[in-house]
Amino acid sequence: VALTEDIREEKHFSIEKHSKHVLFCGTHVLQTRYYRGQKVKAVVLRTGFSTMKGQLVRSIMYPKPVDFRFTKDLFKFVGFLGCISGCGFIYTIIIMFLRGSSLRRVIIRALDIITITVPPALPAAMSVGIINAQLRLKKKEIYCISPSTINTCGAINVVCFDKTGTLTEDGLDFHILRGVMPANDGSEPVFTTETSRMDRTELPLGGELVNAIATCHSLTRINGVLHGDPLDLILFQQTGWILEEAGADEADHDETEMYDMVQ
Repeated sequence: VALTEDIREEKHFSIEKHSKHVLFCGTHVLQTRYYRGQKVKAVVLRTGFSTMKGQLVRSIMYPKPVDFRFTKDLFKFVGFLGCISGCGFIYTIIIMFLRGSSLRRVIIRALDIITITVPPALPAAMSVGIINAQLRLKKKEIYCISPSTINTCGAINVVCFDKTGTLTEDGLDFHILRGVMPANDGSEPVFTTETSRMDRTELPLGGELVNAIATCHSLTRINGVLHGDPLDLILFQQTGWILEEAGADEADHDETEMYDMVQ
């Protein structure tokens, strides 16, 4: 099909660029808002392995080969041994022909040099080591889906496992705030003193930081309770402002678009 200029310039859908407009598989919709009686509609874009979850499952089932530095060094080492064996191969042929050896004996001795310098059992020996390590892990109920990483893991000295509630905890707490004074004439910015509350009188530029925190967020009310990003939520609560959203009745009967308000 011939592509026209209009088709070439058309912007195609991308998960990365349009992620905020996408409902992923398994998403639980908590709230929808619509105006003028037009309910929200969704279109199925991808199914099966074409979805993000499907791509994740496919990457686990069929992982891409990872190019480790250990593997690169191994090939370099084998290549170096190959160069040495090539020099020995040529030297052996020349010397034995000068000494009048038979062709059969020359070929056997020359090939001996190659097999001695580059061990043909080297790849098999390494594979046996990886398989043995994988079997030992399996006995400990540790299942490895990428055996090539076992050699790399052998260099690990310390492993730290963490879950919420041990080293970390769920949720955020607000402790202190330090504002930044605007820099003039190329000088470095200066921080204000630490404060445990967002007081407009204690912050530079008349408290514009409070205005930004109170308005630049993605919070919404669901059944009268604020929900959203935990960082946005804790900062908005510290400002002391109130978020008011257009009600469902207002949105259904008003011909104009409704807006949220903070005060």
